[in-house]
Order: sequence, then structure tokens, then C-alpha cells
Amino acid sequence: FNSKYCSQLISFLEGCYTQTKVCFGYIDAPTTSYYPLALGNGWAGGDYLFLTTHVLVHYLPDLPWAAVFGSEYIQLFGRERILSAPIYEVKELDAETIYCQLTKNIADLYNDFEMVQQQREAAKRHLGYDCFYQKELGYKWDRNRNNQSGPPYRVPKFSIIDEDVVYKAASQR
Repeated sequence: FNSKYCSQLISFLEGCYTQTKVCFGYIDAPTTSYYPLALGNGWAGGDYLFLTTHVLVHYLPDLPWAAVFGSEYIQLFGRERILSAPIYEVKELDAETIYCQLTKNIADLYNDFEMVQQQREAAKRHLGYDCFYQKELGYKWDRNRNNQSGPPYRVPKFSIIDEDVVYKAASQR
């Protein structure tokens, strides 16, 4: 794995999300070690990681190596809680956007998976496990979307989402 362009990738992520004001963005990779976990939490499909709105209305599958949290997630977790996360880097990009990075280099995903997982778990514990997918709860967005009691997770109140439209689009895939 070549991490030569890591800083440019991070700059691109930061720039995209401060300009578009979306609620969540990420950088991660489906490494050989992580892929089975990503399949289990619903983040992996094919040979890549992907995340769509119809999953986010139920839970975050996991915490990626780098994440940009918009205002909905800042409200959910709390600004100070995010800013005090026990990870390599956390910084405010603007009043509505916070950037988080688990470790110093994206190559850590390939070269030191255990350390990345330790950081990931520490950060999820700090932010609140109740926002992240947990296999033992037996809840998957695609099997439980009509559950009237809602997901057993804390999720943001998304300002522009009509769940019926999201589910209709998801069912047509």
C-alpha cells in the first residue's frame, strides 16, 4: 500500500465536506483484516466500503480511519465529546464540521490493523457505542426498517431526509 498521497486525500475530504455541508464523510479501506468485520456490520459490498443514507438513519456501521462529522453528528455526539476523542487527530474545520483521524497514517490500516482497531474501539467507546452497529443486538437496517419502535441505536435527526423516499430508493437497487 502506498500512502504517498495521504495528505492530498485528507485535504480533498476536508474540502469537500466544508464546501457541501453534508453530515458525514470518510476515508477507510477494505483491508484483508477489516473486510470480514465490514461485511458483518453492513459497510462492505463487493471489494469496497460504501455507506448510504438508508443505513445512516439506523446506525453508523463503524468508525472509519478518517471521518468528517457535520452538524447532525456534532449534535448527536456533542462537540466537546468529539473534540476530546482519544485518537490521533481531531480538529474543527468550521462551526459545523469536525475532522477525526484514528492514526497518523492511512497505511496503518494495512501495516498495523490491531492498533487501528484499538483506536477505533476507544473512540467508539468515548463517543457512545449506542450509535454504532453491534452484532449482538441482532438489528440490521435492511431487515428491520419497518420496525415501528425504531432502531435500538442513537441516530442524528437528519434535516432533509424523508425515510419513505430513502427506503423506496434502497429497494430499487
